[in-house]
Amino acid sequence: MNKLLYALLILINLSILTIGLLLAPENPDEKSGYWISVMWIMFLFSVNWFASAAFFTGSKKYSDGIPGSDMGILPAINVVLVFYSIASLLLMFTYRYDIVSYNFHAVSQVIIFAITGLIIILSFISSKTAGIAQEIKVSKKDLLEQCRKLNKRNLGNDINSEILDTINYISYKMDHPKNLNQEKLIGLYESLGQCEDSDNIDDIKMVLDKIRIL
Repeated sequence: MNKLLYALLILINLSILTIGLLLAPENPDEKSGYWISVMWIMFLFSVNWFASAAFFTGSKKYSDGIPGSDMGILPAINVVLVFYSIASLLLMFTYRYDIVSYNFHAVSQVIIFAITGLIIILSFISSKTAGIAQEIKVSKKDLLEQCRKLNKRNLGNDINSEILDTINYISYKMDHPKNLNQEKLIGLYESLGQCEDSDNIDDIKMVLDKIRIL
């Protein structure tokens, strides 16, 4: 996935640069502003790429169920960056074609940049605040680690199949831990830990069944 994402970044930026070379003005007085515009387009694409790549490569971390994770706000930040990029490009083109003055263009660019930065910073602050306010005792990550340790014991095909089903349930179907009964969650987590040293298949199955109905 990472290699494909980097390949996409390189491909698009090379394409923008190539188009820029083909459309470059012959007048030396126009070249400076023209190449600044091309570099700005490449910068905007790279920023959007970074936000999208961070979401896709970090989606596994987001599924851990840890409150305050930055991954939870990345989709919203992606949307904000897309709107910012569109507004910035529109302003740039209106200035390039003499529709607006340089002062209007420069001031507008600074304003939308500041607003976008403010929204992103406030989003991160809100995410961290939510993480503090919604502290949980046991995360999805904790439960998954215990299940994987149990799976390494190779207790048999039947029980291993149930462990894998439980791992999939925790990863993709289980409600966020903050919405669950914390005492019950702690009890099941401790029971999973005790299963590491237990050979009683029925007890292990009972714990896994309870997790899958959370």
